[in-house]
Amino acid sequence: MRFIEGAAAFLEKPSFVMRTSNLLGKPIEMALERLPEKAQSTIQLATRSALEKALGIAISSLERSAPSTFANALVRTRLLKWGHTGATTLTGAIGGFFGLAALPVELPITTAVILRSIASIADEYGIDLSDPRMQMECLYIFSLGSPKSSADDGTESAYLASRAAFAKLISDAAAYLATHAAAGAGGRALEAGSSPAILRLLTRIAAQFEIVVSEKALAEALPVVGALGGGAINALFTDYFGEAARCHFGLLALEKSHGGAAIHREYKKAKAQLA
Repeated sequence: MRFIEGAAAFLEKPSFVMRTSNLLGKPIEMALERLPEKAQSTIQLATRSALEKALGIAISSLERSAPSTFANALVRTRLLKWGHTGATTLTGAIGGFFGLAALPVELPITTAVILRSIASIADEYGIDLSDPRMQMECLYIFSLGSPKSSADDGTESAYLASRAAFAKLISDAAAYLATHAAAGAGGRALEAGSSPAILRLLTRIAAQFEIVVSEKALAEALPVVGALGGGAINALFTDYFGEAARCHFGLLALEKSHGGAAIHREYKKAKAQLA
């Protein structure tokens, strides 16, 4: 299926930094490695705060859509992704104008909009967002933006390996929410930090998301970027995670209708054909 081929092409090479470098016309990897300790601390705190605050806002404010066919969902999710991308361009312009100092204010807003986009996309595929596990799957999308590690040998699927690594973390966090949190209270449970299971998941996701946030913040802080460039980078940031959500939840929807084993086989075939 063409969708699976496209999903594999995107998910197996999830490097936001490469896309940002292409936009700017220059590599930023070396500068990323030289970030001052104070800047790294600012990014770390902003990342954790953004993830803690965003989930409840995005999930609880979403209006459920009518069930749709998979083909229609592919079209509608692309439109949803574009709509939310436009919404974060302004906050990115603020980040580009004020630089790293604006990150603690700008990032939670941007992350909330992105998470609403993720939830909207999941909903279009028929994902039940009242299910705590699916709420955690929405948060999981933020772990998909960092590049593959040097330990990857190219023969295994980085995406499927990531899902396997996060499976128990997601399951444990969802079990806590199902038992202790009322419907729609996922965000408050995250902010409270009352569950070791949720904290473990959040910490693991934050470690991956922080890499991408660092790339975004550094790119916006470059003197040549400015407000307009910052808006463009934030649009790219939002579009990136929207596409990750389209691929991930599209695959979950196919697995539900055709079986996980069958879809994973097709995905691995598509992955093997990548250059």
